[in-house]
Amino acid sequence: MDEAVVVFSRKGLFQTRIVARDVRSREHARKLWPLVSPDALRQMVTWVSPIFEDGKLRRRSHFRQLPVDRIYDLRAHFDDEETNRQRAVQESQEHRRAKELIAAELGRRLDARLAMPWWFKDADASDYPLEGNLLLGADRVATEHPLDTPFGSRFRLDVAVLGPPIKRSQWFWVAWKSSLAMPSTDVRH
Repeated sequence: MDEAVVVFSRKGLFQTRIVARDVRSREHARKLWPLVSPDALRQMVTWVSPIFEDGKLRRRSHFRQLPVDRIYDLRAHFDDEETNRQRAVQESQEHRRAKELIAAELGRRLDARLAMPWWFKDADASDYPLEGNLLLGADRVATEHPLDTPFGSRFRLDVAVLGPPIKRSQWFWVAWKSSLAMPSTDVRH
């Protein structure tokens, strides 16, 4: 199979197709994970790298369907991860104290209208970095904020910076701007 569908992409769920030859390495394939077949069954697939012998291509890269009994259950994975996290949070006083201190500092900065600049560059997403003020447009900081995943699980974030509701649902707010327009020295956007 030469083509697969990226489950979670910037365009939405099951919206981005990728050709096997466009995957550069195993690390790149892991970054795109999970991948599914483009047909209606949406079976999990894995990327198979090309093989060269004596400078000649013996097998080109392609996607292989995983056996049904080895299919990765995203919901079970997130539910297990959340259960383990809840157990760890209940056992650790240090974790609880760190979470409270981080939330208090973010709340103090939000109340004082101070900026919290951030910068991120992902070569797979863009040639340009994203940067901005994490607290721009935010109206509150919450601890243990619930998040519903697209596959029906519920996940809790230790600390969340929240903005106003968009279309009747609470969204996590991160303001950003492209550094293409003009590099900014003012962090109090």
